[in-house]
Amino acid sequence: MKKPLRKVAVLILVTMVFILTPLVMIRALGVGTEGSSSSAISLPEPRREMSDLAQAIFSRRSVRSFADRPISHADVSDILWSTIGITVDGITGPTRAAPSAGATNPLMIYLFVRDVDGLNPGVYRYHNVEHSLELISSEDRSIELRRAALNQFAITRAQANIVIAADYEKTMDRYAVRGITYVHIEAGHAAQNAALMAESLGLGSVMIGAFSDGMVQNLLESRVASPLLIIPIGSR
Repeated sequence: MKKPLRKVAVLILVTMVFILTPLVMIRALGVGTEGSSSSAISLPEPRREMSDLAQAIFSRRSVRSFADRPISHADVSDILWSTIGITVDGITGPTRAAPSAGATNPLMIYLFVRDVDGLNPGVYRYHNVEHSLELISSEDRSIELRRAALNQFAITRAQANIVIAADYEKTMDRYAVRGITYVHIEAGHAAQNAALMAESLGLGSVMIGAFSDGMVQNLLESRVASPLLIIPIGSR
């Protein structure tokens, strides 16, 4: 079996195990929903007014239509930093905004610019250590990105799109097949950070997971970056 096919088979097997294991455990333990309310313990109401973070979590919604005005360079900078940006010095070196299993740091963040003040349209890769952008393409590729994502128009309505991709080998070299799960968990951390940062800046966002991996990877111009999520970001 060729290596790409072997990887696909492994991914399918891991996904099946991931889905079926909780169901088997629930049946084995006899856990059900009936009668659970009798032993429920009430909790205090969430204190949304106590922090900006709680308010951002409460207010966040999936936004697919955006106002026709540019977003700022500074806003894009903040959102990119929130994904895998450098924060404080940790045990193994600089800590990222999103936790990474074994500090393997497999995520690769790309920015598709359509209408951002101070940035020309194009495709960029975010480099977190330098907090900088590397130009991949000087053309607006948002239409191609939309086509790769089954023509979901939020992509071309947004002023910018973030693509979260990963180099699986970085994590799988240490954790073998289990590393696939860790990569997906890390991508979720980074995506939620981006959504909450966008919300706190008064912008809208939405998560898109339906797309052609190969078509998006071609737009990233990378042989190792496996795309996981597209996040349109736009004005409200």
